[in-house]
Amino acid sequence: EFITDPQIEVIVAEFNSQRVVLTGAVGRPGTMKISNIPLSLIEAVNGAGGLLSEADSRHVTIQWAGQTYYVNLRAFVSNGRAANNPLMQGGDIVNVPVLENNVAYMLGQVAQPGFVNLGINGLSLTEALVQRGGLDESFADAQGIFVFRHTANGGFDVFQLHATTPLAFGLASTGEA
Repeated sequence: EFITDPQIEVIVAEFNSQRVVLTGAVGRPGTMKISNIPLSLIEAVNGAGGLLSEADSRHVTIQWAGQTYYVNLRAFVSNGRAANNPLMQGGDIVNVPVLENNVAYMLGQVAQPGFVNLGINGLSLTEALVQRGGLDESFADAQGIFVFRHTANGGFDVFQLHATTPLAFGLASTGEA
């Protein structure tokens, strides 16, 4: 027996070949299957047990098709930028690094030159200056406070703060060093 002009419906039950790998400072590193419901980066990290206390959520990497993408997961959560939360694709490798040596170096005309531990949450420039005793008022040029920050491509971004008024230190308190 056979049926002429059958109507057939095919539904994918599981996507066993499509997986995302999560490594690093997450509760349960391993693989996650991708289903017919889109999986975002935050959902993938939460599905892997969430971030550990020593996780560096600002420098998460996603490797896909030979490319490495850098993601500030912390900004998604704390600054309400969830709209930029990328969707995972089969073959993605997500790495949440462990926060190590998260320090900044205070050089020049500060009262106590040296390093400042930024901790997990970071510090504002004002907080970092206060930890090192502030500017040496007899020698420091308040128009020339510079912040040098490494970029992903090995270069530097340079920021300059003109701290000639108390308002400047107020503005320096809003960002992170």
